[in-house]
Amino acid sequence: MESSIPNGDEKAIISHYFREGYEYTAILSFLCKFHVIRMSMRTLKNRLRQYNLRRTMPSYDVNFVRDRIMNELSGAGSCGGYRSMWHSLRLQGIQVPRKIVEDMTRELDPEGCENRRSRRLLRRRYRSSGPNQIWHVDAYVKLKPYGFPIHGCIDGRSRRIMWLNVTKSSNNPDVIAKFYLNCVMDFNGCPGKLRTDCGTENRVMAAMQCALRDDIQAYNDLNKVRDHWNTHVIRRSRYDTVSGRPNELFFLPELHGGIEDFLLPVTADEVGSLREDLTFEEEKSLNEEYFGYVLDTTELKSPSNCEEGLDLYQALLKIAGTDK
Repeated sequence: MESSIPNGDEKAIISHYFREGYEYTAILSFLCKFHVIRMSMRTLKNRLRQYNLRRTMPSYDVNFVRDRIMNELSGAGSCGGYRSMWHSLRLQGIQVPRKIVEDMTRELDPEGCENRRSRRLLRRRYRSSGPNQIWHVDAYVKLKPYGFPIHGCIDGRSRRIMWLNVTKSSNNPDVIAKFYLNCVMDFNGCPGKLRTDCGTENRVMAAMQCALRDDIQAYNDLNKVRDHWNTHVIRRSRYDTVSGRPNELFFLPELHGGIEDFLLPVTADEVGSLREDLTFEEEKSLNEEYFGYVLDTTELKSPSNCEEGLDLYQALLKIAGTDK
């Protein structure tokens, strides 16, 4: 199963669910369903006090929190609001009142806060009865001109990200099919339906989905984005959407009025048989070879954060003479 279901002793497991922000009733359900640990609400609260885990009146260093918020704003966190920022800090084990995060975010990023506040969304009605009934697959191509096409899949009911990968080519059908098979292998099953656009890159994956249904019944920042999304709270709205955390909606649908699971079981032999048909071999990238050559012949170093990566990218453009 996924890393969303932790391993370890009782303290590590409870700390994991607490850090991801689940309510106490959900933590008890996770413990019972996936870890065979049964305890009462009172016992759970005693354990949290014993492990020094608390959400009210937490102790924190204002300057440290400010530095972490600045670090998030300099990267992918600049696209989210203060609730997203608050959740990111909690995933890092930093407990701080949400009001403090809101005030600091407004202070450090006033323009971004104003842009997000004035946003208007047009929502449409959508129906999915349970997890794994429908998986939606698509590619994000805004970064493709820079050599970073991203491909992902999301569960229709829980909105849980099933995979989110950066690849050298989002147009090769074998690459997309490999992502699909890896996910099917992780869950030992495939979805009831697979929803994609009509692009030719989806044809092999679509054929595999059809084959599996017939047989049955007729790297590091991306993981952070996936974990952040799968543990954030989807709020209630007047458009009849299911509220809650994607992981909770996916693993514990019975707590939110959903049907237990629509996952169709698939054996390792079936996945292996389909995997043998994949002939794609990842090609060497000229950009990577050039990047390695430049690092070997200059004093430039590999980046460790977004700002250093941008500086290095601009330096490479200057060296290549394409910065005009």
